[in-house]
Amino acid sequence: LYPLYPEVSRLADAYYAIGDTFEKLREYEQAIAFYERAIALVPDYKKASEYLLSSAQLYRDKLKQPEKTIATYNRVVTIYPKSQEASTSLFELGNFYEGLKRYQDAIKTYEQLVKDYPKKSISPQALILTGVCYEKMEDFSNAVAIYLRLADEYPNYEQTPQQLFHAGELSEKKLNNVAGAIEIYQKIVS
Repeated sequence: LYPLYPEVSRLADAYYAIGDTFEKLREYEQAIAFYERAIALVPDYKKASEYLLSSAQLYRDKLKQPEKTIATYNRVVTIYPKSQEASTSLFELGNFYEGLKRYQDAIKTYEQLVKDYPKKSISPQALILTGVCYEKMEDFSNAVAIYLRLADEYPNYEQTPQQLFHAGELSEKKLNNVAGAIEIYQKIVS
């Protein structure tokens, strides 16, 4: 029927529908193949970034292919930087790196999210996770710096006071910086 109805977006819809069906049938590689065909056909289609993100999640959760997961998340950010899925991809990629204990990569990814999408609701959480990664690397001074940055950049975020208190504890107990801890605790009070 396609030659009779050459609206390209309709063909992309058909490919996406086939991909969705394969995903429901748990034939994930087939699903990804059809998503890719649709994206190749109409790269600027309104659902393209959504389906590319779905592909990354399939690589991550179902196919257990870390390199393809990373590459696909990065494709979402590179090809569709203005989409909602771009910031989601960075957040999920940071989590993925963290799960692989690739903390430096996670930090870099979370930092990119905060830099490129500072007004997104997940950006303060990305900063907190950056601090968590520093803690896992036992780099407590950078963790404290990140939590202080959270207080400066996102003072109204609901978890900011708790993270600031945690920064005071780290300063006191891990860095043996009692004066710094007092200063942080006073910041919470004020």
